[in-house]
Amino acid sequence: AVSTTCMAEVIGDDLDAFIKNSKQKGSVPAEFDVPFAHTPAFVGSHITGYDNALLGVLKHFWDGKAGTAA
Repeated sequence: AVSTTCMAEVIGDDLDAFIKNSKQKGSVPAEFDVPFAHTPAFVGSHITGYDNALLGVLKHFWDGKAGTAA
């Protein structure tokens, strides 16, 4: 899984695009599941970040995104 914190959140990193580009370039196998979550350090607490990360993983697998090459 991939999560962002601090400056990556401030500049608005596009995790979905980053993962897609990594798969297209072969850095990550196309069939490899990579769930992601935005976990900015300036929102809530470490508990909020943990909840966001867990939600990202669960949504990835629960919403049928798992096993997709996109």
